[in-house]
Amino acid sequence: MKTERLGNLEHFFESGPFKGLFIGMKDLPSKEYLADLLGMIDEKGVLALYWNNPYGVHAICSGEFGFSKEQEKELSRIRMDMQIELLRQSSETFSGIATKWYYPYPTVEFPVAVFSDSHFPDLGECDDNRYNFKDAALELFDEREMTDQLLKTGQFPFFAHAYMLVIAKDAAVIEALPEYTRFSNERQEEMQIRTDLYQDRVVKSAFSHLSIPHINKLKEREAGLAASIAGLSVVGQNLRVNHLTMLDSQAGRAEFEFIEGESLEKRLDQMVERGESEAAAKLMLAFVDKIRNLPQLQPFESGYEFRRWFGDISNAMICRRDAAEEDLPVLSLPVTDIDMIPQNILLTGDEAVLIDYEWCFDFPIPVDYCIFRFLYYFLEGKYRQHYKLEAFEDLYEKAGFTEATRQNFLMMETHFQEYVQQAAAILRNEYDMYGKPLVRRWQLQSVLLNAKGHEITVVYPSQHEEIISSVPLDRGESSGGRQEVYHYKIPITENGEMILILPNVRLLRIGILSVMGGRSKEQEFLSNGDLLAGCVYSFENVQPKLSIDTSVSSASYLMLSLEEIPASADAFGEIKGSIEEYRFLAENRDKQLEALKNSTSWKLTKPLRSLRKDGQS
Repeated sequence: MKTERLGNLEHFFESGPFKGLFIGMKDLPSKEYLADLLGMIDEKGVLALYWNNPYGVHAICSGEFGFSKEQEKELSRIRMDMQIELLRQSSETFSGIATKWYYPYPTVEFPVAVFSDSHFPDLGECDDNRYNFKDAALELFDEREMTDQLLKTGQFPFFAHAYMLVIAKDAAVIEALPEYTRFSNERQEEMQIRTDLYQDRVVKSAFSHLSIPHINKLKEREAGLAASIAGLSVVGQNLRVNHLTMLDSQAGRAEFEFIEGESLEKRLDQMVERGESEAAAKLMLAFVDKIRNLPQLQPFESGYEFRRWFGDISNAMICRRDAAEEDLPVLSLPVTDIDMIPQNILLTGDEAVLIDYEWCFDFPIPVDYCIFRFLYYFLEGKYRQHYKLEAFEDLYEKAGFTEATRQNFLMMETHFQEYVQQAAAILRNEYDMYGKPLVRRWQLQSVLLNAKGHEITVVYPSQHEEIISSVPLDRGESSGGRQEVYHYKIPITENGEMILILPNVRLLRIGILSVMGGRSKEQEFLSNGDLLAGCVYSFENVQPKLSIDTSVSSASYLMLSLEEIPASADAFGEIKGSIEEYRFLAENRDKQLEALKNSTSWKLTKPLRSLRKDGQS
């Protein structure tokens, strides 16, 4: 069975009685064309227009930034909003049309999730960026890191991977749409589902009739899971299971409470950002101890169902040892949610809620496997980097896991993931077979040649200057006129501040590594450009510069990669304008909030807000 993803945007509207037109856009539509399309749908219908953002993260990272001097009418969100407003003003018929922006991820062709302005991705969530089916590309930086930067600075809407604009004549139709959708259809068909987040509920639905039993099991597992974790708490808040409020067993549709709060993962990440990593580590270990002291624990025995899902793992492979180096018994819970990870635990202030228990089982599973996943998905799962921090580098050991035990739990995890995906041809996993070469940062040295290409000027701390030449990576005949990527091997012969004078460009992707003894590491640098996101910089000065603190003892040379991003003056102006707007909003956020609190509307609604808060508690 080959997983079908091309229809996911149309599947998006299957969550409700929505009918209409779904059109992929190539060019900016006129208001007359929009009027014609709206004339084809009824009063309760929708018009969904979708396209990949030429300003987007994926376009930048794949070297296909879609601007040129000839393209004066780029299909961007800003220009589409202008067309919608012109349409509203052009006729009384369209003056009341309602719109909602969505962000399909990672592309409109292969979306796995659809975000909205009321539900942006979490940091680290956009980690599915390996699609490259056109020609060879160079990975100068991680798209996930770039997306996280955009989310932190408020720039995600402008640089989103893709867009879907939903237009309706009736505002109630827009209000009935979900805020976020996740398509979990890269699995064997019996487990393919979709998850929809609304303002007042969360819905999990079977993707086909074969996955209806997978949804229906949630009702029967809820009570058992609640009993298994009874008495468990985290950060002083009692942990409970999110209540299933409705189950349509015929359709395979389950509804849950909508819980407002922040995830334990976000709480821990904030502690790390504040320099409280040690306290975060202690918090996690305290939760681990609480799990291991649950009174419901019982001896683990491997059975057929366990081996089918997780492989043939013996007790000796995963048991811990006490201070006397004696094997401790392997224990399990009557009902186990293996997805009890920080991301799925919401903190409301009054209680903690386990919001997702799709992977809940009523056969014995080692509780230490759940603890391993709790640590793993915070420290290093999904490309996370916390395991590198000093406070966390021995967290596994403090939790009682040896290196061998960790490897055996990873074997269990791999078997579980492969079983879930059994017989499904996962597109991203077929990248090497059907995709094109992707040269990663650590491979840059192999593409450095002696032929001359572009030149940069290197000014060493002694003011000695040297001209360094490079050669582009050959992208082949299908490059479509795109700028090439240039690489420079820069010897480090002096300690101190080294200045690199770059080619005069407007937009530039920069990748830089320091190398010693065959090992590479990312090198910090300062530029006189404006950081847009990730390693993309804009320059207005004549001679762009990089300033790098170098040390002969730590690196023998630098490897620098540059790629000019072609952009018309119009496109560059639109980018700069949007960045300045986001920066102004961020810098004046506190002033705006203070002004709002002093306004009449805020004061009038204060009793209502207090009443709502009391009602929730």
